[in-house]
Amino acid sequence: MTIETTTSRWAYTTDGETTEFSFDNVIFDAADIQVLLDGEDLDDLNIEYEVSGAGSSDGGTVTIDPALETGKTLVLIRRVESTQEVALPGGGRFPSSTMERMADRAIVLIQQLEEAVQRTLKLSPGDAQVADQILPTQSGRANKALVFDGDGNIRVSQDDYDDQAANAEASATAAANSASAASSSASTASNAAAAAAGYRDTAEQHKNDAEAAAASVSTTTEIDPGAPGTNLPNATAVVGYIGRINGITMITVEEA
Repeated sequence: MTIETTTSRWAYTTDGETTEFSFDNVIFDAADIQVLLDGEDLDDLNIEYEVSGAGSSDGGTVTIDPALETGKTLVLIRRVESTQEVALPGGGRFPSSTMERMADRAIVLIQQLEEAVQRTLKLSPGDAQVADQILPTQSGRANKALVFDGDGNIRVSQDDYDDQAANAEASATAAANSASAASSSASTASNAAAAAAGYRDTAEQHKNDAEAAAASVSTTTEIDPGAPGTNLPNATAVVGYIGRINGITMITVEEA
């Protein structure tokens, strides 16, 4: 037969009503279809599901009855055994149908391999150089993380990934604490700025009061305590006592 379809995998989302799910490529036996529901194998062929269409180049159908509940992911994958079952006796017949079946099986196996490779992690074909991506043995990679080195090649981490996770969590906690401290400092600075503004306003008021008081005073008079009968001809009231400077008593008076 001719095989014109390359698909080896078919995915569906269940709707609670559909019971038949088609595949459009050849299988040789009903057991050549693997059925997965939300990633779990349905193992019981002819009990959990039935397969029809084996041997047809048009494919066939997987039937699941009763219908699966809504929202499930159903995946059909072709899984033909990678064996060669034909033995051609030396000097015997060379039937074309047998040769065609062998060729069909080989193509199916190639398609299955392509489908599997599509689901693998692959290096870009555009890389200038591709080094061997060989990982350590199980003991060497146990509890390690998959990383890329300075050349972009796949390696495993030096540290246990549990330690890495703990360190990352500690760093996150420290960052959160720093952010909280910064917020607190910002709040303190804002409060200090507000207090400074208040002090400035108070100082400004005191300045204004002092200027007003100075404006109401017309003169400052020196009084010599040793001079008899100090005369303040125009003074109507003593406003304030300033102090003694160089033996002179200084008072502030208001003139008439």
